[in-house]
Amino acid sequence: MNLQDASVADLKMMFENTVVKRNNIPVFIHSVNNNRKVDFINLGNSDEGYASIEDGFWDFKPVSTGYVNIMDYSFYITRIPRRQYKQGLHHENIKIGYNCPYDDQRQSTAFERVKSLRCKPLYNTINNVYPSLQQALELLEDECVDVAFDRQFSVDKGGRVYYKTRYVGDVDKAGKIVFFDDFEFLRKAL
Repeated sequence: MNLQDASVADLKMMFENTVVKRNNIPVFIHSVNNNRKVDFINLGNSDEGYASIEDGFWDFKPVSTGYVNIMDYSFYITRIPRRQYKQGLHHENIKIGYNCPYDDQRQSTAFERVKSLRCKPLYNTINNVYPSLQQALELLEDECVDVAFDRQFSVDKGGRVYYKTRYVGDVDKAGKIVFFDDFEFLRKAL
């Protein structure tokens, strides 16, 4: 993509309110101004930045998605293939799923934070940072309702294991995953 040929209006349409990478770090682009400068926030540390859209440090390829651990819940984010001009992850081109609806305010607040795309937990998802299964089980002993331990897997307080929000097995007393027969093939994905 040759950004020098794009108008400012096109740059705004493509990049405002999206998640892309800059220097291999996930960032949320707030705006593009008339001088082709981008106002952004680093999702990892919330530092704000301002840089030219043409400085060569941007990576506009789609960022990785999967489970997001946030506020004691896990949500599964996927990018929806849509014919639109948003280059990065945008609230209009994602689908957010969850293992079980809990119908409480905390889950609703967590959902809205994920949907805003401006949160550190999304940084962890994009960079594939998750607790181990053992760490996830320990977190469930506290306040957590469900915890992702992989981009594609999550476990809840009842020991139920989910693959992309689908219930596929359980964790036994030894802390090992026992997949249902139809999902035994998923063992290779771990």
